Amino acid sequence: MAYTVPDFHNPTGLLMPDGDRAALVDAARRADAFLVADETFADLGHDTGAPRVPPLAAHDRGGRVISVGSASKLMWGGLRIGWIRTTAPLARRLVLAREPFDMASPVLEQLIVRELLASVDDVREQRARELTRSRDALAGALREHLPGWEFRVPEGGLSLWARMPAPVATRLAETAERHGVRVVPGPAFGADGVLEDYVRLSFVLPPEALRTAAERLAGAHREVEAAPAARPLPAYV
Repeated sequence: MAYTVPDFHNPTGLLMPDGDRAALVDAARRADAFLVADETFADLGHDTGAPRVPPLAAHDRGGRVISVGSASKLMWGGLRIGWIRTTAPLARRLVLAREPFDMASPVLEQLIVRELLASVDDVREQRARELTRSRDALAGALREHLPGWEFRVPEGGLSLWARMPAPVATRLAETAERHGVRVVPGPAFGADGVLEDYVRLSFVLPPEALRTAAERLAGAHREVEAAPAARPLPAYV
């Protein structure tokens, strides 16, 4: 089984092209494997007028794609309500496997999500406007205060994936927290210490808060740059 985030991937924000989706499903078929498609970010495109890429399951004819989603990113973080789309036999197996641990999701929250789904287009547009303003504010502040950092402005999702000139992500995250800013260092998304030159920056806060955060992050970065160099990372071949 392979777990995938094809829509505005966390942390990179990338959107998998339709041709790659078809190729991935075909590879899963040939490997006799299942694909879990996490669609939690699928409704978080910043341009609601742009054509949507068909879901991964659109290329599936053999029940190999299991789609999962959640209300927590589109609607509100406190709505911990999710769903699964799969074949009826597998859905029954999943229900039976869940029963010993958790009989059901809370009813009130499910009713709230049901009401919000009835006007999901309006919810999506409002969320897109908010995220676009915040994303652009963060991108502009980074260009001003941290011009040496490299990043692409994502077309959707909740975060910006930034590359720094040096592999100091872990030290930067520790220092930034003392400055009142929390960022996620790249190694949290990799293995064996890789991605030390990347950080994930969330842009869910209002624009003014993000501009302040970028200023503090720049101060933390200068502090890390001025500190004695740490032991060099091992080379990976």
